[in-house]
Amino acid sequence: LVIGPTFSLRFFHKTPSELPFFGQIILETSSAQLMTLPLTVHTFGQISIVSLLANVIVLPAIPIAMGLSFVAAIGGMLSTVLGPIVAWPAYFLLLSITEVVKLLSAVPYAFVDEISFSNTAMIVSYVLIISVILFWQRRLSKQEQISLLTQNYLIKNLIKTTSGIITDMSGHSKWATIKRAKGA
Repeated sequence: LVIGPTFSLRFFHKTPSELPFFGQIILETSSAQLMTLPLTVHTFGQISIVSLLANVIVLPAIPIAMGLSFVAAIGGMLSTVLGPIVAWPAYFLLLSITEVVKLLSAVPYAFVDEISFSNTAMIVSYVLIISVILFWQRRLSKQEQISLLTQNYLIKNLIKTTSGIITDMSGHSKWATIKRAKGA
């Protein structure tokens, strides 16, 4: 949410939503990987060389797999006979995703292993990443800065609104609180 828009505006002079479909996937995947890379290396001691390619191949199928899995779960709750039948499409799609990941992970030198990364190195990495992002943001044109601020403002408000609808401070639904206030 931070790197993608900045990178997109800085180098392509477009917001992420204006990029082609696979351009969005590559931008979002590489942004997420960059922000998690120091923590991943620190925790697991390895870096995947093929992860970007794997995500570009697999990512478009993930929403479909989630939808099919949801349908399978509902089918399973409704009927023990219907559940397995409804689950077949989700099963085959998830199996395909898993096979692609296995195939790519079997590529020679797909991982750089046994990397030693201290807490200090991780913190310094994040400081450098954030510094570069801030530097890039400052070098954007005024119009691009406004676009970036608008996009981040919309994201923050979407998160705030979504979490606000779910519960208020007392733990009650906002909608229920509004109804009680109106005397409904």
